[in-house]
Amino acid sequence: MIDELKYNFILCFSEEYYSVMFDDKDESDYYGFIEYPVVNSFFKKLCFSRKIPRIVRYPVYLIFSYKLIRMIRYKVKKMKYPDRPICFITHRDHVGMIKKGLYNRIKKCFPGSKVIIVVTDIITPGSLLEKLVNHEEKNQYVDMIYSFNPLEAKKYDLYLCNVPASDFSGGYLSSEIKYDVIFIGKIKDRKDMVIRTWNSFTKRGLRCAFFLNEVNENEKNDFPSGVIFSDWMSYQEYLKKTAESRIILEISQGGSTGNTLRVNEAVILGKKLISDNTALKDNPSYDPGNMFVFDEPDEIPDDFLFGNTKDYSTDIKEKISFHHFFEQIDNDISNKLL
Repeated sequence: MIDELKYNFILCFSEEYYSVMFDDKDESDYYGFIEYPVVNSFFKKLCFSRKIPRIVRYPVYLIFSYKLIRMIRYKVKKMKYPDRPICFITHRDHVGMIKKGLYNRIKKCFPGSKVIIVVTDIITPGSLLEKLVNHEEKNQYVDMIYSFNPLEAKKYDLYLCNVPASDFSGGYLSSEIKYDVIFIGKIKDRKDMVIRTWNSFTKRGLRCAFFLNEVNENEKNDFPSGVIFSDWMSYQEYLKKTAESRIILEISQGGSTGNTLRVNEAVILGKKLISDNTALKDNPSYDPGNMFVFDEPDEIPDDFLFGNTKDYSTDIKEKISFHHFFEQIDNDISNKLL
């Protein structure tokens, strides 16, 4: 399979959960993961803040750009076919690099390379990204834009892809099961559904662990006794707690229909998933034996909630793998060039 690919792939994301999802040391023959070399918030402001004079920002940005190119070269040298052109994949938060000239520099340093942006969330109206996908912003350096969200992909005519993940289960599979259902997240607009779900599950005798972030002080009394108001949690800590539960609960924000990390976590950690995301059934990794889509928590049958998790098939695991992700991009690039 590696021999058939036309590109070496460089993934450049900055969030911690992507560094976990993309952490697969055995796949360095044809792809590498790097993080943007912004070492602290002060350095980041020097590079990118519009309030700081350009005469100050420019030399600092050159250092940033140089470090990133050097990191890419280092990764490529370790690959099986270092002479292949690269496909540089980054996410929406770094779309502003277009105006900084970074993608232009990548294309100059790596002839024949492609730059791809992956939209990991809803596109903000009026943003540079929206202007880019609507062709209001002229750009010759971003070759293709992908989305994890089927509705967003259809709305803006973007390429659709699933959220890829490495097998990060090694450090978590031995965890002792302490809960039946776990939910971890910012409360945002999910308060009513969180409360209804907690009440439905605890009435049925399920051991629930709900860790809620960013709950207003004046609303904490509205929640049932037993929910936990937590501070920010690292993704590593999130995974440790998730591994201690039989079932992962997903409650969507604002009616989101995008592919999420919860699917990958369920498949890789061998957990059941219950979700109010109506698009879950259209996800290539949907497994009706281990996943259930609900409108109201009371409609989830006891047989599903109390039944054992079945083994996920090799086919489902393959659909969230990097092999599948890169093959799709490699084929899409080829088809676009036809």
